[in-house]
Amino acid sequence: WSQPRTLPRRSPAVDADLKVARDLAAHLGLEPVVVTLRARDRLLPALVEGRGDLVVARLTATEERRARYAFSVPLTQVREMLVVRAGDDRIRSPADLAGRRVAARRSSSFWDTLQGLQTEVSGVVVVAADESLDTEELIYRVSEGEFDATVADEDLLAEVASYLDVRAAFALTRERPIAWAMRPGNSVLKHAVDAFLHKRALADVTDAVAVGDLGAIRERGVLRVL
Repeated sequence: WSQPRTLPRRSPAVDADLKVARDLAAHLGLEPVVVTLRARDRLLPALVEGRGDLVVARLTATEERRARYAFSVPLTQVREMLVVRAGDDRIRSPADLAGRRVAARRSSSFWDTLQGLQTEVSGVVVVAADESLDTEELIYRVSEGEFDATVADEDLLAEVASYLDVRAAFALTRERPIAWAMRPGNSVLKHAVDAFLHKRALADVTDAVAVGDLGAIRERGVLRVL
């Protein structure tokens, strides 16, 4: 992993998900064991092989993946954003990607998104990144000029852009669910995970302080019931 020029101000989103997973284990009275794999394309196969029970790796629950694996309720909904250097004003729309090198891992949902983009924009060069590189590392390599662009979930990009010179050029997808993966036969585990995540989401909402009237409530999109 190449060392960024400055340290992150906060933990990557995947670290936050790991904390939630540890809280889940404690809630279920279980001991959490983190199984680390060197390559991200091994995550889902290792799940099926029985090397783990839950994949906590910011996976987009695509229709293709849902047909093969069980997913929790969404932890969040995010758009996939095209990431470029902050000072690069040449890329502002998909048409500007002709002749540009865009990096992504083949195992990621980003790869499928870029494959679709290639059918719309002639000349886009999609580079298959090493499966050992996480999204933050790919964003760093874009900031250093190794690639013209990459793809990242908008919430992760917001974190990374606080300490790397990158920006979102435009959205590549609508909002899509980020969730945890389980084996399709583990229905009892899925029920327990979903119940915990629902409870946690409700607790997070009630922790927020807001005193606006109905207009502000509609803007926020949440009606809190005590």
